[in-house]
Amino acid sequence: MPPTKAPLLALAVLTLLASPAAAQRRRGRPRASAPPAPVAAAPQAAELISVPVADIDNMLRQMRVWVLNPPAGASAWGLSQLGAGYRLWALLPSCRAPNPDDPRDPCPVDRVVVESIGDNAPRVNTMDPTDLTPNTQGSRRVQSFVIPSGVGRVRVKLLGPRNAVRYEAVVDVGPLRELPTAQGSASPAGFAFDLAQYPAR
Repeated sequence: MPPTKAPLLALAVLTLLASPAAAQRRRGRPRASAPPAPVAAAPQAAELISVPVADIDNMLRQMRVWVLNPPAGASAWGLSQLGAGYRLWALLPSCRAPNPDDPRDPCPVDRVVVESIGDNAPRVNTMDPTDLTPNTQGSRRVQSFVIPSGVGRVRVKLLGPRNAVRYEAVVDVGPLRELPTAQGSASPAGFAFDLAQYPAR
């Protein structure tokens, strides 16, 4: 009898099934590649929101800092050196020598910073803190600021020792006129604050 062709036929079928083309037909059509992941948009700068002047005033008073409008025509404590614009005084607590028997911070406030906001806004002119009573240990201090016209908003920061930021807020310049006017009298320095109105410790 002639040899059977069944084994040869089975081998041919197995070869076809093992071919890549057959495997592709069994799997069906190739899947489309997944779409690329969307590119995240660049984060936008956080919006600066102005707070009411009363909020800033209350917060600074809690830290014994008084931001005041100088009386009309006043030029003391460096105001005369800072040019034209809207003027402010900041009355600060004293910085004392450390005392191991006094748990209070000897220098809770180093200075106030007032910065204009806006790329093209003029710079706020500022004086460093000045002792109200020169050469006196524990003297209260005052800073002067002049905000030039064209500045719509400012950032107010309260700095502790080593430039530690203890408070920061943004405020519109116009409402700063709601701040109280400094109470005091004329003096050889130009103006003497009535410190009884402005407790510090």
